[in-house]
Order: sequence, then structure tokens, then C-alpha cells
Amino acid sequence: MKKLRSLFNRSELLKVGTTNSVSLLIKLISAFITSKLTAIFLGSTGISLLGNWRNATELIQKISTGSIHNAVIKYAADSQTSVQESKAFQSTLFYISCAICALVMLTCFIFADAINNFVFIQQNHSDLIRILAFVLPLYVINIHLQSILKAYQKFNTVVKINIFGHIFNLLFFITCLYFYGLKGALLSVAIVPCLLGLYSIYVAYKSNLVFYKFQFSEVKKIYVLGFRDYAFMTIISTLIFPLTYLNIRNLLVDELSLEASGYWEAMFRISTLYITFAISLINLMILPKLANSKTVKDFRQIVFQFYKQFMPFFIVGLVLVFFLKGYIVKIVLTKEFLPTTQLFLWQEVGDLFRVLALVLVAQFHAKKMIWHYVITDVLLAFSLYFSTFLLINQFGLKSAVIGHTISYAAYFLIILIIFKSTLFAHKSI
Repeated sequence: MKKLRSLFNRSELLKVGTTNSVSLLIKLISAFITSKLTAIFLGSTGISLLGNWRNATELIQKISTGSIHNAVIKYAADSQTSVQESKAFQSTLFYISCAICALVMLTCFIFADAINNFVFIQQNHSDLIRILAFVLPLYVINIHLQSILKAYQKFNTVVKINIFGHIFNLLFFITCLYFYGLKGALLSVAIVPCLLGLYSIYVAYKSNLVFYKFQFSEVKKIYVLGFRDYAFMTIISTLIFPLTYLNIRNLLVDELSLEASGYWEAMFRISTLYITFAISLINLMILPKLANSKTVKDFRQIVFQFYKQFMPFFIVGLVLVFFLKGYIVKIVLTKEFLPTTQLFLWQEVGDLFRVLALVLVAQFHAKKMIWHYVITDVLLAFSLYFSTFLLINQFGLKSAVIGHTISYAAYFLIILIIFKSTLFAHKSI
């Protein structure tokens, strides 16, 4: 016990992780309640449609930010020691964001019907796409403000914003589902992340770290070019992964049934519940640290610290989830979703490889390793879909999670090879 207490006191990672766990606990409770209500009132068909809509909104929202949130973290961190540079960075970010967001909004308004036909197939929810377009600027503000606060290592402030967002999401979802059914649930998914931008503005303004440095007249070419490079780096994954999951879901519908697609989406949702902690910790703390690291030794220390201090807890969590899977499905969803239990083993093994890889992949963002990131993401996305496509006749519903494991195991191996010389270089470097 003393050793654990000493480790906790010495580890900033565990301290931040513990603080962040409060936010994540609220998020898990919120996700549990929303999943339970969706399963009860909308069934597997509703869960499948919500899954498609989540992928579509994620795609639209990320494109509206220009996929430059990691660039924002890097340049905000780099420029924080100079007030003039911070002004130039934030002002350039403002103009770039306005241009990209306006273009995405216009596209959504014009092509709302075409987007609807791809996402909802036989149902008409074009009005939701236009509503999403209308509130997109708030989403962009939310993402960029949180990225700047992360760069300034104001982790507790970011956690505060997230806690508010989780509570607001839960209350808004329940209200919309109760009064408007499926339409209300879809509306909640679309606009809650955007409305959170209002609260982010309030918190960032009170922090006195952002707005006082802003001026309209200052735009620097170096930041424009940097944003361009990062946008190119991440836009492919921004596009390809939501589309990949959409196509996997549609493949399951075509080859099996809409209910089978709902079971896979349910497994995906449960996976999101437990893997969120790892991914949020990487985004909240590891990425900014890597952006500020200067040497190979720093990189190696950050990565192995994560593996030694976090991964044992994550693995124990995976084991518990596996043995309690039947109870988890009944509690989080309903008995209707018990066929989902056959998917847990493969999903969890794939998720283990995923987390092992993502802490290394953060270095791609931190050091702008563009082609490494693009090529490995494209390979991963194609592997996720085509492994499912090739295995579906033999393994049926399990094909999606078996493909998940194969893809992320290969992905981790490739990432490990890329960083082999860095991770296992002589310690004095």
C-alpha cells in the first residue's frame, strides 16, 4: 500500500489520470444511461441508425475544424512563451477556422439530401443535417479552445469543461428521446458537442489565457503552412475511419441483418466505454508532453512511463470486463443484446493492441511525421474493412471483431518497427 501511495505521489501521469477519471466516470455513467435508454426504446435497429449518424456527425464536425486540433496543441505550446507569437498564432487560427467552417456549412446545406440518403438510406432526416451545419461554428470553437488549454497544460480546466459536457449531454439526450423518440436522439447527437462551445468560451475567458492575446490584424504564414501540413496529415483519417465504420455496418446489414449490425454497434459502444479512459489520457496529457519534448530520451521516457504505470491497470480492466460481459450487456443494454457477448474476446484483444499503438502514434502528431501517419492510417482502415469482408462468410458477425484484432495487431507491429531504433536506442541518447 505504501509503495502504491508513493508511486501515486511521484507520478504526474497517475495524478492527472485520477483527476481525469472523475470526468470519465461521469461520462461512463452518461454513456451507460443513454445506451440503456436507446436499447429499451429504440432497439438494435435504433442503435444501428444512431451509430451511422454518430459516424456522419463525427466526420462533418472534424472536417469543420480542419482536423488541425493537434497542430493547435503544438503551436500553442511552442508560442506560449511569447505574447506576440501567441497573438499571431491565435489570430491566424481564427481566420483559417472561419474559412474552413464556412465551406463545410455551405456544403451541408446544399447537399443535405444526398448526405441523408447515404447515412439513413430509407429515412429522411435532412433537416438534422442542416441544423448540424448551423451550429458547427460552436463545435469548432469548443475544440480549438480546449486544444489551446491543453497546450498550456491547464488539464483541470479541460476536465471541468468535459464534466459539464457529459452532464449536459445526458440531460439533453433524455429530454429529446422522451419527447421526440428517434428524431430527438439523433438531434442530441448532432448538436450537444456544438452547444458545449458556449461553455468553453465562458471557461476560457475566465482563465485569461486566450482572448487577451487575440488581435484581428496579425496573420503569419508559418502558421498557415503548419496548419496546412497538419490538415493534410489528419484529414485522411478524419474521412476514412467514419466511412470505414459506416461501410462495415452496411456490410453487416447486407450480408447478415440490421439486427446483427446493431449487435456490432452495441459492442462498439461498450468498447468505447472502457477504452475512453486510455485515449483521453493520451490526448489530454501524453500528446502535449510529446509536443514539448526535445530529445529521444524524453520520448522514450514518456512512452515507457505510460506503459509501466497505466497499461497494467488497463489490462486488469479488460480481464474484468471479459468475465463480467454477460452482466455488462444486461446492465448497459438489455437481454435482447446478449448475442453481443460472443464478440468481447476479439474486441478486447484488438483494443489492447490499439492502446499500445496509440501512445506511439501520438508522436506522429507531436513531431509532424506526416507520411508515417497517413500511410499507417490508410493501411489500418483498409484492413478493418477488407478483413471483415473476407471473413464474413466464414465467421458471420464475429468477422468484424476478428478483423478488428488482426488489423490493430498488425498496426501496432508496424508502429513498433517505425520507432524501433528510437525506443530501444542506447539510454544515453
